[in-house]
Amino acid sequence: MSNFLAVGTVTASLRRMLQRRLDIDVPGAQATVDRPGSKSLAAVTTPGVNVFLYQVSPSPAFRSVDLPTRGATGGLMARPTIGIDLHYLLTFFGDETKLEPQRVVGSVVTALHAQPLITDSMIEAVRDAAAPSLPTTTPMYPELRDTDLADQVDSIRLTPAGLSLEELSKLWSVFFQSPYQLSLAYQASVVLLEDKTLPEPARPVLRRGVAAEALGRPAIVRVAAVPDADAPITGASTIVVTGRDLLADGALVRLFGIDLVPSSATGDEVRADLSTLSPAAMRAGEQPLQIVRQTLIGDPPALHATAVSAPAFFVLHPRVQTTSVTGPATARLVRVALDMTVGARQSVALLLLEPGTGAQRFLFGGPARATDSAAVDIPIAGVPTGQYLVQVLVDGAESPLTTDPSGAPFGPTVTIP
Repeated sequence: MSNFLAVGTVTASLRRMLQRRLDIDVPGAQATVDRPGSKSLAAVTTPGVNVFLYQVSPSPAFRSVDLPTRGATGGLMARPTIGIDLHYLLTFFGDETKLEPQRVVGSVVTALHAQPLITDSMIEAVRDAAAPSLPTTTPMYPELRDTDLADQVDSIRLTPAGLSLEELSKLWSVFFQSPYQLSLAYQASVVLLEDKTLPEPARPVLRRGVAAEALGRPAIVRVAAVPDADAPITGASTIVVTGRDLLADGALVRLFGIDLVPSSATGDEVRADLSTLSPAAMRAGEQPLQIVRQTLIGDPPALHATAVSAPAFFVLHPRVQTTSVTGPATARLVRVALDMTVGARQSVALLLLEPGTGAQRFLFGGPARATDSAAVDIPIAGVPTGQYLVQVLVDGAESPLTTDPSGAPFGPTVTIP
């Protein structure tokens, strides 16, 4: 990498290289670094070539190389670096009757084709000329004495740009009232500029540690209630998650966006008590569940999540807490309070069943709701007076009925006056 003097150093190196070649091929010719048109053609008495840097552009090859240089707190982590390409216009002048511009063109093109690189020796020559060892020698470009372009790893290559006549005419149009002269365009790539601000030193490593665990994600095979695996899972259930590789140094059960600490865990079985969750956090219906495997890492060791299973789905059934009937006979509402919140976008239906047999008698859909609530009001019509068993379906998950030892359902109930 190099400092901000690199651009000027490339120009000075190019001028110096061309001057050495002209001294051999066209004695008396000069290599200059003026702006085209700064001198009238009548004032030019010697042949030569003028080197003019007319454009600097980001290098496409290095546009995305620079890594983030600052941390979250704004501190400098690494020196910022940018890669640029330099675009030069080489203008040739001299006595046309003696073919001086053409002779200079031939010398320059041959030199740049034979030596297309800005070498370290050229850069050192520029730096030596900027700070000569002899006090009697006049410095050339003394401002470049601190250049460090020679430290750049990548060599700078000079390639002809191959501009068309139309492109050259557009380029010359920016030089106001300057007549066109024989010109060639060259590109120097790539110059890497690095800011010299010192980054913050990295913090030393005080302790080293290694943590290892088996490869692969935990896999869930089944989610069921305990002790009866065929019983519906409710908000009061303890569930058992069976599978493979469920436990490392610890495990969590992730559901409803909450990481629940299990009551017990082994490599193939994890148990969790859903009653420890807030009723407001739970939702009835089909719900995803994941196992988060944890590993002890650090000093002192602390549990960190290292693998998460693919989601497994189970159906959570709501439970009816209380029931009541409101409104006149022509517009009756059955209010049912559940043990968990029903989302405003969840579908709700009410089943009224015969006591004892549980045979279905009436089904009513719940109206649209604007807010989440644990209590829902469902309009009913055409229901004869009497006592009915109540079931609520939330997103298709029905609330369980209470049964006697013989299996006959007896609750929960509502009385229609």
